Formats: sequence, structure tokens, C-alpha cells
Amino acid sequence: MIIDPGAGALGTTVAVLGWAARAGRRMHHAADVVERIGRLLEPEGDAPGLSERLRALERGQVRIEAQLKPNGGASARDAINRVETACRF
Repeated sequence: MIIDPGAGALGTTVAVLGWAARAGRRMHHAADVVERIGRLLEPEGDAPGLSERLRALERGQVRIEAQLKPNGGASARDAINRVETACRF
């Protein structure tokens, strides 16, 4: 059996072109992801940007955590403790 030397070159060329096409699609996807991240970080219209949203979530978390600690009467934890004490026999 005789192998045509051009067949190997053609196969290699097709493989390289296939790899380049896949790499191009991946690069396009990566560019799309970077663009989406950029849109998240920048405020759009009157909507806050990602950093502002994260700061608001952190402030809310601090307020919620404060309610879970007794502080002498005003927290949710204090109210739960009062109810629990009142329900004991």
C-alpha cells in the first residue's frame, strides 16, 4: 500500500484549521464574558453598578447580623429570648 504524501499534509491542514476555528470561538466567548463583566461593573442609567450593589448588600448583612446578637432589649435576639423565657414553666 502506498501512502500519498499530500494526504498527510491535507489532514494536518484540516486539523489546524479546525483547531483555529475552535480557538476563535473560544476567544469570541471570552470577549463576550469580559464585555458582560464590564456592563455589570458600570452603572447603567439610574441602576447602580456592581460595586454599589455589593456595598448595599454588605450594609444589609451588617444590620441583619446586629439583630442576631442581644443588645439589651431592641434586637430580634432579645425578643426571642423574652418569648422563650415567658414560655418556660
